[in-house]
Formats: sequence, C-alpha cells, structure tokens
Amino acid sequence: MVIIAFSERLDHFKIKEISLKALIKYEDEIRKKRQEFLNKFILIKELGVGGFGEVWLAHYKNSFKLCAIKFIRKTNEFFVYNKEINIMKKCKNKSKLCQLYENYEDEFKLIIVMEYIAGKELYDYINIKLYPEDIIKNIFIQILQGIQEMHEADLVHRDIKPENIIIENIEDNLNLNVTILDFGLAEYCNNTTILTRKCGSLEYMAPEVKKEKYNKSSDIYSLGILLYIMLCGENPFYNNSSKLKHNICPFTEPNWKIISDEAKVLVIKLLTIDPNKRIKIDNIFKHPWITGNTKINYYKRHNSSILYNNTKPPIYKIRKYNSYYNLRDIYKLYMDCI
Repeated sequence: MVIIAFSERLDHFKIKEISLKALIKYEDEIRKKRQEFLNKFILIKELGVGGFGEVWLAHYKNSFKLCAIKFIRKTNEFFVYNKEINIMKKCKNKSKLCQLYENYEDEFKLIIVMEYIAGKELYDYINIKLYPEDIIKNIFIQILQGIQEMHEADLVHRDIKPENIIIENIEDNLNLNVTILDFGLAEYCNNTTILTRKCGSLEYMAPEVKKEKYNKSSDIYSLGILLYIMLCGENPFYNNSSKLKHNICPFTEPNWKIISDEAKVLVIKLLTIDPNKRIKIDNIFKHPWITGNTKINYYKRHNSSILYNNTKPPIYKIRKYNSYYNLRDIYKLYMDCI
C-alpha cells in the first residue's frame, strides 16, 4: 500500500510517496526517541535563540551532569545539521573541540546534546580590552591545537572567529581553557581535497575562498586575522587593507609598539596571500613566538592599561559595519582588501 505524506515546514510543503509500513516504523522509532529524551534530561534555562531554533542549558536526570541542548527546526536546510552531527562525531575525544554527547529527532525538531562550556565568547573579552601578550599566546596555542585536531581528522572549520571560541578563566593564565565550537560550516577535507563553496565570515575569510578554490590552509589565514585582532584590537582590513596585497601587514596602530617582533613575523606568515607559501600548521608550533624563544615585553603590556571603558574598541567597527551596511557594500570592502 502507498500513501502520500504531507509535511508542513515553515512556509512550504514537502510531498513524498512512502509505504505505510515504513511510515509506521519511522513514527514508532521517533516516539521511542522522544520518550527516551524526556526520561533522560531536565531543562534548566534558555541560553539563546536563533533562526535555526534555540539552545537550552540542561542536565542529565541521573548524574546531574550539565549539557547544552540545541533544538533545531526541520526545514529544507535540515541536511546541513545532520552533516554537522556527523562532523562532531569525528571530533570525538578532541580536547579543544566542543563534544557531541548524543542526538535525537522527532517530527518537527532535531535535538543535539552537546558539552556545556561555562565560559564566554572570545569576542566578549577582546571587545572590552587588550590582554597581555603571554595570555594571547596561551589562547592562540589552544585554538591552534583545536584546529590541528580537526585537520588531522581531515576536517576544515571554515568559520574561525572570536564568536566561535569560548574562553574559561581568561584572567588566570595557568588555568585558562579554550574550546572551539560551531561546526555548521565545517567540511571534510583531506590533503588533496579542493573545496569550491564560498562560505564563512567575511572579515576572517581567506582570499582563495573568494576564488572558490581552497583547502585546509584557508583556516590558517583566518587564524592570522584572529591573532592580529587579539594583539592590537583592530582588523587588518580596516583602513589599511591595501597593504595586505603584498603580504605587508599594517603594524601602524599604537598598540603594536609593545608587541614582540616574533609575534609580528608570525602574523605575516599566517596572512600570506598565496596559500602555497603560507605557513603550515605544523610549522606554526615550531615558530619562536609559540615555542617561547622570544622576548615579550610583559611589563609594558601588563601596565599599559589599554582599556576601552565607555568607548568601543576598533574591532567593534567591523561588527557595526556588518550591521548597518548591506551585503553588497561589505563585499566591496572585502574585494578592496585582496
């Protein structure tokens, strides 16, 4: 016997032909999964709401272990979230990557149970003040370790930015911890894969991504933008973008005067325009700024008191630009930068 199943998803309908036996089996599995979820978790409070759905803080009923639960509405883009789940499964036991615990599904939602990280976004910190170079180095090394874990698993993140990095204990350098999250744009990519989909956040996007021909090296460029911002509070594309055309970074802001030369050299290597000449991730770990063979002016950085107080730091101008200008204007800015 064959029936036609109508399933309303937002403002459209999907029509598909399925067997009655398969439909009954599917609904029975969904019902069991839903009950299993209700028996296992207690929701505590809502953490955030987005276009995809919502995220809640919860805990396991038996162990009281905290977790973050993402409820995703099923739409035409539903397959993207299934892919994100599979990618998170490949990230299992990676110390610097947000962990997937389990996932469920009902008629209307996909439910992802993830590790709960009790920190704040890196953006929330660097939007307030600049931090000492030793703390920045610690943060960057841990981010680098997370990206290396992904690359070794033949994955590329494609959306490295402060909003996707959670920091715990930023004022305590010995106990500072970094976790990378949001794998919605991540993709499978081995050493020979060439990717062609243009995606990511414009301010952190590598030049070759715009040309729709890139590989894992695009993450390295994004790391360069991130490190530049953490060190001086300014995006290198802002006001000084033309200088990047010849791999010359604009170290003109006053904040660069107290940054070590080794850090500047690493930034240049990360922001090399040609991906074939860009520093490799294994070589980043060997760089003098990373290994500690460098003279960092700790006293000046710790006592510079570079706080933004009531005024917004330069990085805010990029966020504000994205809020007030349309995509065509932003794309023009980016085109001028490469």
